[in-house]
Amino acid sequence: MENSVLAHVLDDWATWSKRPEKDVRRKLLDECVLSPDSVTVIQGVRRCGKSTLLGQLMTTAGIDEAHAVFINFEDPRLLGHLDADLLEQVYQQCAGSQEACLTFFLDEIQNVSGWQKWLNTKLEMKSGHRFVVTGSNPDFS
Repeated sequence: MENSVLAHVLDDWATWSKRPEKDVRRKLLDECVLSPDSVTVIQGVRRCGKSTLLGQLMTTAGIDEAHAVFINFEDPRLLGHLDADLLEQVYQQCAGSQEACLTFFLDEIQNVSGWQKWLNTKLEMKSGHRFVVTGSNPDFS
């Protein structure tokens, strides 16, 4: 995927944190611990509020939007690119020369082939960044 197209997709999704005025704070937020040593996984049925929870998590954890990367892998513009190479491209484009800790919110990650090995590699190599993934497919885990 061309870097300029990916930049446009990431920019479009950067507005995700603008939550609706009336959303219900999830009690689960009190149990979410974000760490660069592990992945935070949010799994649930479709349309149960996983993406809303991500926005609330960003606010509750005090993550500045400049240090958050959000992408929804159900975006049709990503079709034909849903593999570990796309994940690496997102990572390099956002974290390439960034020294600050970023939090990557990877929504509906089950759509990306090879995501488990890519993410495991980032953890094993101690990237210093945090990862939150969501999934709704039974094949997610």
